Amino acid sequence: MKMRRLFAAFAAGFFLFAGCSGTAQKEAKERQGGEAVATIGNVVLTVEELNAMIESLPAHARPQLATDEDKRKFVEQFYETIAVAEVAREAGGAESVGFRTRMKLAENQLLAQTFMQEKLKGLEVSDEDARKYYEENAAEFSGGQVKASHILVETLEEAVEIRRELAKDPGRFEKLARERSTCTSKERGGDLGWFGRGKMVPEFEAAAFGMEKGEISDPVKTRFGFHVIRLDDRTEMTQKAFEEVKAEIVSKLKNLKQQEAVNKVLSAAREKHKLEINEENLKKVGEGIEGAAAPMTPPPPPSPPPAE
Repeated sequence: MKMRRLFAAFAAGFFLFAGCSGTAQKEAKERQGGEAVATIGNVVLTVEELNAMIESLPAHARPQLATDEDKRKFVEQFYETIAVAEVAREAGGAESVGFRTRMKLAENQLLAQTFMQEKLKGLEVSDEDARKYYEENAAEFSGGQVKASHILVETLEEAVEIRRELAKDPGRFEKLARERSTCTSKERGGDLGWFGRGKMVPEFEAAAFGMEKGEISDPVKTRFGFHVIRLDDRTEMTQKAFEEVKAEIVSKLKNLKQQEAVNKVLSAAREKHKLEINEENLKKVGEGIEGAAAPMTPPPPPSPPPAE
């Protein structure tokens, strides 16, 4: 099963390596001095090609190729697919519009992915960076939990009105939650139960953890709408040690660095290569294709709980 997962991780990439197979490919590799690992018909898999494919796998998957038997199974995964591809190629399948179109898309996808991977290499987070983040965001690593209830509505006006009513009679919170909240928690009078940091969207978390027991918040805006929050209870906050959360911080900062690098590449690519669409020809796309002309029915909007 693990070999099948490995195969699936880069099966598409293989066909770009093997797409020019045939006698010409075999002779070209011989001239280049590639060390052949396996031959399937006219398709040759070399050490260099397989190593390149393995490098494209996630780091955690690579140890699954530690033994010669693992490597053999890895190569054997290609056999039937390549054999059928060779039969299709002999029948002229490689010249079809459908195949050439899909190859073009696959080539662009893999080229973009490979380029991105190269740009992300070497992005590391130092102990100093992790320590600095820990010290500047101490609240994020405090233990303890809070128990809260909320009333979620779509507009600020609704939230302000509810907050005014609660200022007059805080005991009506559960009743108002059942009557007016759009969150599924309304069935429980708005009760969200106990939760720690990282379980709710940032704005909601910041408000809840900054409140005193029994306090009712002013309207808090999140991507789900506007919340009126009541803090029902809380446990004592204890600061986690740096070493306890270091791995979590490093992972978070590395992800941020990678996202920044990706955004930089995308921004530069968009600036250099503008998108232009011919609106008249766009109308012709999908014509004559069954089901393509009918607009899709959008799925119903999900219920907006505050949790991520």
